[in-house]
Amino acid sequence: MKPGLKKAVNDLRLNPARTLLVIFALAIGLWGVGSILVSYYILNNDLNENYARTAPYHVELTSKDFAKLDLSTFRKRAEIESAEFRDLSFERIEAFPDQWLPLWVFGVDDFEKSSLAHVYHESGALTPPRGTMLVERNGLLVSNLKSGAIAHVRVGGKLL
Repeated sequence: MKPGLKKAVNDLRLNPARTLLVIFALAIGLWGVGSILVSYYILNNDLNENYARTAPYHVELTSKDFAKLDLSTFRKRAEIESAEFRDLSFERIEAFPDQWLPLWVFGVDDFEKSSLAHVYHESGALTPPRGTMLVERNGLLVSNLKSGAIAHVRVGGKLL
C-alpha cells in the first residue's frame, strides 16, 4: 500500500470525526466555489448581452408640458445619440383577486421605430394591438396574469 493512502486510512481509523469533518469542509468549499463560478458564467454572458441589446437611456427628462418642446432640437445636438418621448402613468393592477399592485405604464409611439429601451417579444402579439399592453416577464411571476388575459387596472380610482 502506498504511504499516502496508508496514512489516510490510519487517520480515518484513529480520528474518524476529525477526518470526516475535513472531508465535509472540503466538499462544502468546492460546492461554494462551484456555485460562484457557475453563477458568474451565467450572469456574465446573459446580463451583459441582455443589457447591451436594450440600448438603455442615460438621461430622463420630466415635465408637465412637453407640448412646447420640440424633440428635434435635442436630436440635432452632437452629444445626443438618440431621443424619443415616452409617456408614463402610475396605476394599479389586480395581480390576484382583491390584491392590487403598483403598475407603471409606459407609452411608446411606435414599437417598430423605437430606438431606446427595446422590448423583446416572448409570447403574444409582437406589437400589442390598441387597448392592450405588454407585460414584463417578471410581472407574470408575481401575479396570476397570463398572456392574452384581461387585466383589471385602476386608473385614478376607477376600475377599467
